[in-house]
Amino acid sequence: MHRRVLVLGTDERAFLSVVRSLGRRGIEVHTGWCAPGAPALRSRYIARNHEIRPYSPESRLWEDDLLAAVRSAPFDLVIPCTDETEIPLRRAREELGRHARLCLLSDRAHGIVSDKSKTSELARSLGVPVPDESPVGSIEEAAEAARTHGFPLVLKPISSFDPFDPSSKNRVRIAFDRGELERLAESMLLRGRVLAQRYCPGRGTGIEILARSGTILFAFRHERIHEPLRGGGSSYRRSVPLDGGMLDAARRIAAALDYTGVAMFEFRHDRTSGEWRLLEINGRFWGSLPLALAAGADFPWYLYQMLVEGRREFGQGYRTGICCRNLASDIHWNIVNLSRDRSDPRMNTLPLGSVLAEARHLLLLRERSDTFVIDDPLPGFAQIASLAGSVMKKLRGRIGRAAAPGAGGRPAGLREILARSRKIHFVCKGNICRSPYAERYARSVLPPDIEVGSSGYLAPAGRRPPPEAVEAARESGIDLSAHRSSLIDAGTVGDREIVFVFDDSNRREIERRFPEARSRTFMIGLLADPPVREVPDPYGGDLGEFRRTYALIRRAVDGMALHTRRE
Repeated sequence: MHRRVLVLGTDERAFLSVVRSLGRRGIEVHTGWCAPGAPALRSRYIARNHEIRPYSPESRLWEDDLLAAVRSAPFDLVIPCTDETEIPLRRAREELGRHARLCLLSDRAHGIVSDKSKTSELARSLGVPVPDESPVGSIEEAAEAARTHGFPLVLKPISSFDPFDPSSKNRVRIAFDRGELERLAESMLLRGRVLAQRYCPGRGTGIEILARSGTILFAFRHERIHEPLRGGGSSYRRSVPLDGGMLDAARRIAAALDYTGVAMFEFRHDRTSGEWRLLEINGRFWGSLPLALAAGADFPWYLYQMLVEGRREFGQGYRTGICCRNLASDIHWNIVNLSRDRSDPRMNTLPLGSVLAEARHLLLLRERSDTFVIDDPLPGFAQIASLAGSVMKKLRGRIGRAAAPGAGGRPAGLREILARSRKIHFVCKGNICRSPYAERYARSVLPPDIEVGSSGYLAPAGRRPPPEAVEAARESGIDLSAHRSSLIDAGTVGDREIVFVFDDSNRREIERRFPEARSRTFMIGLLADPPVREVPDPYGGDLGEFRRTYALIRRAVDGMALHTRRE
């Protein structure tokens, strides 16, 4: 029998791990919704990648593409690896389910694990320890929660993703004082109510499970070594023995949900006191999946066997003490760790000596990489090349190296073009961070007779700026709270006298889609004083990154204003 699966996703962690796990077992792996140029697409285990247009609640084109992919060959299983792929798959499950088995949770289980307030409510009813928390719907309620739970205060969105815009992630934030609380709450509440939780000291740890009809068939545990100082996924972690109390908590919840599928139960564990609390449940494959595979806990293969082949019994062993590192995010963690106050236990920093001592894991052959593996090296090489390219882009931006005139640089005639222009347009990738800020700031400093607009080329339209963008913009008097992204089209490009982009990838994409606009497309950073090659994309960064990017945009637009003043 020919075995075949369709894996939906794009990242170098869970998605690539699922591809490798099943490909190593001789299963023909097809992929979809994988971003063009993603390092994961270099995997030798991908037989075919299906082009599927981005999800949009206003369009059904993505569903047509997805249906065509599912109909192209008989698939044993369709596996979504991210919320961005799971949410649309759930919306189209009735039609798609006629052609293939979909790896989706029951509606009840999904409704509870995807809602952090419902997860906490269920856990409490089962006697599972969770942090003290309060629902917050206003700045005043956030202040009251701080008086009740103290600082630092954890602010959690009810759901990590907007079901109408799954490409936009709602992130957990930590406020350390009243001023920071007000700023974070103001931006987060734009997307709905949040949970304010008492901060739990300790380190993050996870119990990962495979379950059928509420019975756990296999379990694994990891603990974080490097975790972001203000929350988020870990960049370095190790496999550890199962904890009986945590595993029992997972068993009780899985039974109550009649759970079938994989899940990661995230806990906070204080080694000093021995106390732990359940923080949330991830109802799909998780970011630290490469560690589980490296330790011998082959969850994707077990899931396939359970759902397709009917297997019910799995051996319970795995290797402990195995460490796994995500190179790109761990470099950033080390930079931040070195710059923070390591005397503050709340910051989860590590002494420099402890970080250097991690080299022993290499000597003991216990170190692994999320992306680089011997039997499938190309994604790892691609990630390293991408990382090196990002570093070089930042260096070019800092030294302000100008581009050649034919490549989006600043020819001598740009000042004259600006002087006579009445229609200016800003374009970045998603139209949620850089270009909307440039548009609104330009309106405040350019002559009133100049028409200014912005858009992006990453679908879908209608996405909101991240909270950091709203906050950083607000600090400089710009309101992005009501902004929703729009997509660039030929009519807009043809109507504008100048199109400003922010980096080389923006420029290449605009010139690829609209070659007729090449002579009217320029790098905005070259108008700053001093000029810079690129204005970096702050998406996914902290508030400081957004502040720095927006300061650079203001410098560039101020330079633009010098050449658009009317006599």
